[in-house]
Amino acid sequence: MNKNELLATKINMPIEHIEEVAIAENEDNKIADSYETIIRSRNQINIKNQVSQYQSADKIEKKDDNYKEIYYRYGNYSSKMQILAYVANIDSISVVDILSGKEVIRIPLDVIPLDVVVSPDKKYVYTTYPDDAAIGVISIECNEEIARINLNKPPFTSQVPLAVAVSPNGRFIYVTNFDSQNVSIVEYKNHMWKVIGEIPLTSNAERIAINPDGRLAYVTLPIINEIVVIDLLSNLPISTMSSGELPISVAISKNYVGISANPRSDDITIFNSKLAIASPVNIPVGDRPPGVAFNSKGNLAYVTNRNGNSVSVVNVFLHKVVATIPVGVGPIGVVVTEDNRFTVVANSEDATISIIDNTIKRVVNTVAVGLEPFFLDTITVDRCIK
Repeated sequence: MNKNELLATKINMPIEHIEEVAIAENEDNKIADSYETIIRSRNQINIKNQVSQYQSADKIEKKDDNYKEIYYRYGNYSSKMQILAYVANIDSISVVDILSGKEVIRIPLDVIPLDVVVSPDKKYVYTTYPDDAAIGVISIECNEEIARINLNKPPFTSQVPLAVAVSPNGRFIYVTNFDSQNVSIVEYKNHMWKVIGEIPLTSNAERIAINPDGRLAYVTLPIINEIVVIDLLSNLPISTMSSGELPISVAISKNYVGISANPRSDDITIFNSKLAIASPVNIPVGDRPPGVAFNSKGNLAYVTNRNGNSVSVVNVFLHKVVATIPVGVGPIGVVVTEDNRFTVVANSEDATISIIDNTIKRVVNTVAVGLEPFFLDTITVDRCIK
């Protein structure tokens, strides 16, 4: 598939079978837009017509320039340190320097990436390729794809891999497969990657999060409004929890608080990930929330509101929204940097990422990336000085 074909198409994921199962009360509640199950249909959007609507990097308005200059000059950041965001676009992965607010490189791909996750050792970025039933391995040192693992090679069956998570020790990579209703297990050993197993599920799998101790994983099942709990020692589902309507993203903090973002019910579900028990009361957020991330302390969660063009900041101990921050158009993926200073948001409909300074709770920079950025992750590394 060449670049022109990529720009002219979308991921081919039929939604007819989803609509048959997920019957809504009225037309507004049907699965109509692409983000709600992270399904992008080839015929929904003409990418060629969109290109002219997106701003180029030199036309993006940078906000609060005076503030940023003062902060970056006197902030507690070493000149040798670099905070990078890896962003999955429709035909590439953008690498953005958060502190300078610039895209430093764009890694071209001949497939369409969806999810991106940095490995615990900060050597690799793992990304899913839904159309190709595969995952890619991007070298952070080289900023290029160095391996591609076929998840659909017999005896294993993977159809439409959506999300990826890595065990805390970096040895195992878990991939949710939407159409085949299972989770692929990939082992990383001696600088090689190999599919070693699959975990069967009872419904279509969306996204996945792993407990800090690596014992349990949580996978959202949007069609049946549940979150399945997987024992990673036996690699078997052991229980399920009810959630809000159409759970998409799931995140777990270091203190074992879990959250699922539920776009159809416009709320989040909080659960104890140590005990696999969900709160009976959901917390309302904004309009159609598809993404969620925690700060490292685990006391605040950041939830993207796709239709509201905003991020809700939730105090998980008070169980309430404490701030709402306007961002770009169609925010989906969200991540908090290691030092908790910034929250970075992928705006799928205006081809940008928003950088929020968490101390003042507002966007301090907007950076142009590739078309339709969906999910992203960040990493703090030593700056390469040439």
